[in-house]
Amino acid sequence: MELRQIRYFLAVAEAKHFTKAAQALGISQSTLSAQVKELERDLGTPLFDRTGRAVRFSEAGKAFLEHAYRTLRDAEAGRDAVKAILAADIGHLRVGVTHCFGTRLMPEIVADFIRRHPGVSLLITNTSGPAIRNGVASGRFDLGISYTMTDAKEVDLEPWLDDELVLVCPTGHPLAGRGSIRFAELHGEPLILTDIDCTSRLRLDEVMEEREISPKIMLEINDTNTILETVRRGAYATIMPRQAVLAIEGIEVIPMIEPNVAMPIAIIWPINIPRTSAMLAFRTSILQVEPLKFPPRS
Repeated sequence: MELRQIRYFLAVAEAKHFTKAAQALGISQSTLSAQVKELERDLGTPLFDRTGRAVRFSEAGKAFLEHAYRTLRDAEAGRDAVKAILAADIGHLRVGVTHCFGTRLMPEIVADFIRRHPGVSLLITNTSGPAIRNGVASGRFDLGISYTMTDAKEVDLEPWLDDELVLVCPTGHPLAGRGSIRFAELHGEPLILTDIDCTSRLRLDEVMEEREISPKIMLEINDTNTILETVRRGAYATIMPRQAVLAIEGIEVIPMIEPNVAMPIAIIWPINIPRTSAMLAFRTSILQVEPLKFPPRS
């Protein structure tokens, strides 16, 4: 059974006439008749009642009709899927990304995407969670990656990774070597933090305010790499999401407890806008990233 034969069968079924069907297909009537007969031999029964001038379905033909249409639709859907994959190799993609992901997550994602789809140009914008949400909703970004937000009704959130806040300090820091640290112990502690527009900073401030904890904020920077390098050089400690921390010599990563502050990460999609093949291809590169393991708690 071949797709061409199924297509010929459907042409006869719609025209109810072999000659008209052959004309519509642009082939000779003898070729059409031969292909339909070959299909009938494969199925083991006639599909049409050829007595008289009109072409009518046999009982087998009626039973086969629905399956013929479905088979052709499935074949065309498969062809469209392949075309979509090929289409992902051209175009332009705009992605909004939380600052924290610039250290490790985004380099891995971008490297994988460029390797798979070198023809797609990327515009990656590091910005705050609210700006990503608003950018996706307004069409400035095709998609975004950020920590989840409660006020995100105008976008779709697809859960991706589970993250949490940790303390990062230089080797030799008074807090170094601990298995875990309670948030209350940070009262009065000098810290470097991201700026107040970052979603992770907003969540941290909520926790601190709820427990009336007031660290000494000595420096605010919206660049995670700069914070980590400053910490590594022996300055203050910082609090940031675990997935933002590179495994580099000279720093320690210590879990924060009481409470454990969950920071789930989501892919942010526009609502009611078809996802292009390039967008879906970028999603594939996002999902291939392995999360960093959390350090054990004691």
